[in-house]
Amino acid sequence: MADRSGYIGRAPSDSSITIARQTFRPTGIQTSFVFTSAYTPNHLDVYINGSRLIDISDYSATDGKTISLIVPATSGDIIECVAYKAFNVASNNIYNAPFDFTVGQNLTVGGYISAGGSITGAEFYGDGSNLEGVASAGLGTALSDIAPLDVIYYTNNILSIGATITIDPPATTNVAYTQYADIAIEQDCDLIIEDGDDFIPDILGLSTAGATPLSGAGGRVRADNFTNKAGNGAPNFPSGLTGTTGTFSGAISGTTGTFSGNVSVGGTLTYEDVTNIDSVGIITARSDVSIADKIIHTGDTNTAIRFPAADTFSVETGGSERLRITSAGAAIFKGGLAEKYENAGTTLGSQPNNPLSDGNVILSLIHI
Repeated sequence: MADRSGYIGRAPSDSSITIARQTFRPTGIQTSFVFTSAYTPNHLDVYINGSRLIDISDYSATDGKTISLIVPATSGDIIECVAYKAFNVASNNIYNAPFDFTVGQNLTVGGYISAGGSITGAEFYGDGSNLEGVASAGLGTALSDIAPLDVIYYTNNILSIGATITIDPPATTNVAYTQYADIAIEQDCDLIIEDGDDFIPDILGLSTAGATPLSGAGGRVRADNFTNKAGNGAPNFPSGLTGTTGTFSGAISGTTGTFSGNVSVGGTLTYEDVTNIDSVGIITARSDVSIADKIIHTGDTNTAIRFPAADTFSVETGGSERLRITSAGAAIFKGGLAEKYENAGTTLGSQPNNPLSDGNVILSLIHI
């Protein structure tokens, strides 16, 4: 005798048998019948006019619903089908329930539920982080399914995008958003914002922390325009902005800038409130260089070439003016004339009719 585990008669592990019956009365020639309660193949008896038919030889029943007779039934025949449905209590398995299945109490599933259709319910509990196709944006994930934590929510720091996706809200709106503060785009992936649409991270405005550092290479964000959160100004890049090329149609403003290569300016380069330009090499100008007052010698700031007045320039050494060329073309040496200078037949001499009372000398060029 088989092991009954201490039970007399049926043990809880024995199968419970449920029998489903259905009778058919054809009104004409008919070979196919649909068993409403469904059946398990090889667990079905079929009778015609009280005589039991043989499976395969007399009929075919393989899909759990349809019964096909080899020899057609005719008007006046009675076909009775008896299905035996097994429910094994020990293994907690339910086999072949293609129609409605009602559970009067709680249903606990230790693994996964796979449904080809919809699962409906008044309430759903749990983490919910892997749910897909949820219509509502929500506030995040509840901390618990027990009050009051069921109405207290959190959102993970980072929304990771591991494939190229396009954000294209329906025609009824042009704004898409998420409560995630940081969005990480994985390497070789693109986040594309459709033309005319907006994508707003941290829609709830709850984030106070900075961006979380991530390892590895990133992907790309493809969009026509970037703005601040309010949509009325430029975005902020607190860690800097790096690129290989770039074109700006408007103004660029900043406090400092470092360029390791050439900088080309097609129009006018204007410096406002800049006191010094520091170059380690030669500064070359293809046209005029305009300065307001003077050119000084580095490390010797009291030596300079100045432009003290219109049509006039002067030379200073030791902080004092030594030479001035006036708008009339006269050269004024401050402090007297010590020598006579000659060059290619031209003598530099004093003008006898124009002596200066302060001891300075006015010189003119005399061709000889």
